[in-house]
Amino acid sequence: MAKLVLAGDGSEATAVKERLLSRGLMSRTQLPGRISQSELPDYYLAADVYLSCSYCDGSSVSLMEALAAGLPVVVTDIPSNREWIEHEVNGCLCPAGDTHA
Repeated sequence: MAKLVLAGDGSEATAVKERLLSRGLMSRTQLPGRISQSELPDYYLAADVYLSCSYCDGSSVSLMEALAAGLPVVVTDIPSNREWIEHEVNGCLCPAGDTHA
């Protein structure tokens, strides 16, 4: 069974939690809040895949960390991700907003 770990405490945290609740996904979601730098390696090592569905981003530190941890990555096909990911070589690029892809 898939489990989503959503770390952080950004300005959209309440809205994200409400969406998860309204869709019945809280039982499959872990929201640890802000994670200290010393805790991060344990989260990456416990993961099976890194997923980012961002519509826009600069160079993503979490993407770099996931790659350094050896995780397979699935990210949106946006310019900043194309700097680091070659589709089906070191990760998968999917069109932003295309849930089927």
